[in-house]
Amino acid sequence: MNCQLVKRLFWVLNLHYEHAISHIQEEDGIIGSIIGDALLAVFGTVPSEANKTVHAVRAGYFIQEVAGRLREQMYKKREEIIQQRGALTETEEGVYRAILLEVGVGIDGGSVFYGNIGSSRRMTNTVIGDNVNSASRLEGLTRVYKVPMVVSEYAKDELVGNSDEYRVVELDQVFVKGKTEGKRVYWPVQATQIDDDFSKDIDAFSKGLQYYYEGQWTRALSWFEKCTLPLAEEFRSRTSDGPKPRNWNGIWTMTTK
Repeated sequence: MNCQLVKRLFWVLNLHYEHAISHIQEEDGIIGSIIGDALLAVFGTVPSEANKTVHAVRAGYFIQEVAGRLREQMYKKREEIIQQRGALTETEEGVYRAILLEVGVGIDGGSVFYGNIGSSRRMTNTVIGDNVNSASRLEGLTRVYKVPMVVSEYAKDELVGNSDEYRVVELDQVFVKGKTEGKRVYWPVQATQIDDDFSKDIDAFSKGLQYYYEGQWTRALSWFEKCTLPLAEEFRSRTSDGPKPRNWNGIWTMTTK
């Protein structure tokens, strides 16, 4: 990777973080750590009248909007260069691919340890605990289900009844990597994004998911095929590959983080 590519990459990441961190702080969140292109945000440490999970989900969608606008700007710039010169150079194409921001958000909650960690030379304020690791695993699942955000049952319970901004859709029951207990995971969908067609897709997916849990994979597949949302692709793949696994209990084992 040449110097020009590195400069562009860090410029875009810093621009993204400038807006993302601002939105997190506006929602009463604090920054626990920044590790490369990953960011840990913590909600609930600042007293607020609003539910901490509502704040977290709202901030997560703001971050998605920020990344989306940056991708749109980069795409327009790429098209301008192609119209002027016919094509991008190999380096420019490398820059474009490297700085496309695909953001996934994972949210979990519960008891964690919050404080300073480090040495006499450098300290940082952060959180550690099982729920922190879980949030990271949930973020990884956004790429499996092709949804922008995945939350735990803890977060789902805090959302339902505390906000009408979201419709919470159950996605799956999974063994995430490193865990021995199956957990249900959810997608909080922005209510403003839901129209009649979207509702029909969600209803079809939910019916398919119930048959899937019960081990009726042929019936499940028929419903997943009626769902046009990208999240159904994963389940069409699972249920069309053959009969359900032996001793099926409705819980899928994830092999990646």
